[in-house]
Amino acid sequence: MKNYFIFFIFLFIFIPTNSQNETNNWYFGFKGALKIDNKTATSLTNSTMVTSKGSASISNRFGELQFYTNSENIYSKNHTPIKNGIRVLGDRNVAQNSIIVPFLNDVNRYYLFTASSSLYFSEINMSNNGGLGEVVSKDNLLIPSGVKGITGVHHKDGKSIWILVSSSSELGNKNTSFYAYLIKPDGTIEPPIITKDIFYERKGDGVLKISPNGKKLAAVNLNNDTSNHLTLFDFDNNTGLVSNRRGMITTVKFFQVVRFYGLEFSNDSNFLYTTVIEEELFGGDINSNPESYIYQYDLNNGNLLNQLTVFKDDDVFEPSTLQLSRNGKIYRAMQKKGERNFNKIGQIKKPTNLENPNFTIDVDLSGNKSNLGLPNFVQSYFRTRILEESACAKNPLTFNIDTYTNIESASWNFGDGETSTEIMPTHTFLNEGLYTVKATIVINGANVEIEKEIEVFPLPKLINNEKIIQCNNGTTDNRFNLNNIKEKINTDTSNLTFYYYETLDNAKNDVSRIPNPENYQNKSNPQTLFTRVINLNSCYDFAEFSIELTSVNLGAVTEMYSCGTFNSVNSKTEGTFNLGEKRIEIYKNFSLNSTNTITFYETENDAQTKRNIIADTFISHAKTIWVRVDSELGCGGIESFNLIVNSEPIINLQENYSICYNPSLKPAITISADVTNNRFEWKDSLGAILSTNKEYTLTSTGAFSLTVYKIENGIECSNLKKFNVTNPDKPIFSSIKVNTEDETNNIIEVEVFGNSTYEFSLDNINFFSNATSHTFINVIPGLKTIYVRDINNCESPIQTKVSVLGIQGFFTPNNDGKNDYWNIKGLDARFYKSINIKIFDRLGRVVGTITDFNTLGWDGTFGGKMQISNSYWFNVQIIDIDDNVIKKTGNFSLIRK
Repeated sequence: MKNYFIFFIFLFIFIPTNSQNETNNWYFGFKGALKIDNKTATSLTNSTMVTSKGSASISNRFGELQFYTNSENIYSKNHTPIKNGIRVLGDRNVAQNSIIVPFLNDVNRYYLFTASSSLYFSEINMSNNGGLGEVVSKDNLLIPSGVKGITGVHHKDGKSIWILVSSSSELGNKNTSFYAYLIKPDGTIEPPIITKDIFYERKGDGVLKISPNGKKLAAVNLNNDTSNHLTLFDFDNNTGLVSNRRGMITTVKFFQVVRFYGLEFSNDSNFLYTTVIEEELFGGDINSNPESYIYQYDLNNGNLLNQLTVFKDDDVFEPSTLQLSRNGKIYRAMQKKGERNFNKIGQIKKPTNLENPNFTIDVDLSGNKSNLGLPNFVQSYFRTRILEESACAKNPLTFNIDTYTNIESASWNFGDGETSTEIMPTHTFLNEGLYTVKATIVINGANVEIEKEIEVFPLPKLINNEKIIQCNNGTTDNRFNLNNIKEKINTDTSNLTFYYYETLDNAKNDVSRIPNPENYQNKSNPQTLFTRVINLNSCYDFAEFSIELTSVNLGAVTEMYSCGTFNSVNSKTEGTFNLGEKRIEIYKNFSLNSTNTITFYETENDAQTKRNIIADTFISHAKTIWVRVDSELGCGGIESFNLIVNSEPIINLQENYSICYNPSLKPAITISADVTNNRFEWKDSLGAILSTNKEYTLTSTGAFSLTVYKIENGIECSNLKKFNVTNPDKPIFSSIKVNTEDETNNIIEVEVFGNSTYEFSLDNINFFSNATSHTFINVIPGLKTIYVRDINNCESPIQTKVSVLGIQGFFTPNNDGKNDYWNIKGLDARFYKSINIKIFDRLGRVVGTITDFNTLGWDGTFGGKMQISNSYWFNVQIIDIDDNVIKKTGNFSLIRK
């Protein structure tokens, strides 16, 4: 069988252990080396290789080191150059400078593909040179220039291997093409499958990776071109074609340089990781405070904005290579920015965990260093793994292996003493705990050992043969709420899911679930039923229980009364019922004790099935409800009783009343409460009781209330109404016009706005008119007060002052207190902004000026001398508050006696 993709979702996740012995030994960096098994990575100190970035290494089917390379020199398992393995055409300063492909049909022969800007391949035969190997064909050119990145994966047939590179070697074409070379089991290299015209450009160094399942391709650019940081493609491992180019979300910000480098997929191909460094850019210079990150992409999340999760490093590291391993972890080359002596590498321990992939820096290289690189491998070697994550005690579990080719046979050890030789065995663990499950499978004629730590979770602990005892309602339509069995079967049901069945076989096979368990109609009395109970770990067990009807007569329950309030939303009068008090009454009337439970329901069906319990404070219109009494043994009776809502006491009052400003001038208003009520309380805004009579006379303004009381069904109910008492609105002056153009007849025209007719006066004694306007004539100049009052004496009177300008025809400055000064009468600073009066004698001399509103006027002197009796002339300029300019000229007489 081939490619078993059966996915199970469990809450407890372990890193899967997958294996291909060809990847057991890693050689990289400055003499860095690891031996990696199904669980851990162990440091080796025998490397003689130095490389700043890329490398490759290979082991045989038994996990024994064969050779390793920095793409310039090839080293044997004895850590000396293999024969003819010096100065291979590659470049140790390239991120992906080499990859090794074994011949499937000849375990001693390998291809080494190397890359600088060109792509070459060499053939190594390990049977030569006493088993230390020899390069038998060297530096065969495949692509002359433009090569950036090299990766590999198995063909869909599980035997051939694709080697994929990106190249922009065509002159005049900046777009990158992908070259896929198929290496057949006998070593034949097929002509490349070229994907071009996908409008993608690779720039600078960076990594190229195919996912372990051979369906996705990712590429990064190390340069600062924000349009091509990280690109994802589809790869067809049957045809070798690349398609569906799409850019991935990055956290690029303004004034920031982001550099991507390492790339790796998780072994299930669902997550993609990359190493990143972010640096701020000011004035063309890189800031000295960079930050480094690991980016995680959830490739199954269709929402692009939610695909990316960012994990920030505690220190600052250069962007470096990531590489998946046989134990399912992803290792990360580590080099601190600006340093070259860091002798540890990091690991992503749980790459398939979305929220916590668990990144650590704890793999010690025994004094050696990774620099920026880790070895490059054929990616599909890391696909082989056991899919199952956990199991349930006493529940059968079918095990599946996902790998890149047909599984020819398998041998299983489940870690509990049981074994199997089936490729997809079904096994049942009897007890909970941790078990190491091992499988040896045969693929392409070779044994591959894989193992997985499986946690076996316990089943729900259930109690059998519990009962639901239900009251018989005396009809054939009795109903049970099967969920009431939960607390009897297991006291803690918060993390359990229950399904119900009429037979045990249905429960075991999970078929014919009871569709409406909260309202189940029994088919016999008593009746046996079954439940399948599932916990949070998806572990399940079964329990048997029974349902039984019993005939119990609790007895009549008296009705319950409440005062009513009209609800305008549903147009019903509703009352508030204290069912807690009713419960006490029922305990007493039926001689019940604390072992009895009393609950209330709106329908008989709810009472039978114990659904929708009514709270003790219950607001309702008049209706029938049900009470249920349960004892420790079951139902003790169901009875109905009536809720009766008293009518709301009537209040027929307005919300607003108006009284005259002086109630003594007009008859006061008396309002009356409804005669159907028994008691009355008239209150002011502070809650003080003003009267307890049915009627109340309004004599003042303010906020008031009336509370009425009515006795009905033995209880006194009340109702409250708030109302306001105000005076009618005052009239307001809408227009006042003063005409002083005619010196012999000063006129004041007054108009008011109001809800009545009005009288007008200038002395508050003599009033005129019965309208909303009036004209005063022959008004003596000066400051006047206009009085306006309501003809009905109900609205408050109003008044205002106006200025009537008048020019004196003469004055007699003889200090007798009469006409001693000459001035313009009616000047007032409230109505005018400025005055400027000049007085001239017959010769045209200015003998007096008036510019102050508060002056008495001209006293008949000039230069300290009294002027003679004569005629004098004036020139007046006045600016009113509306910026109107008033000008007048004329003459007057000075008379001395």
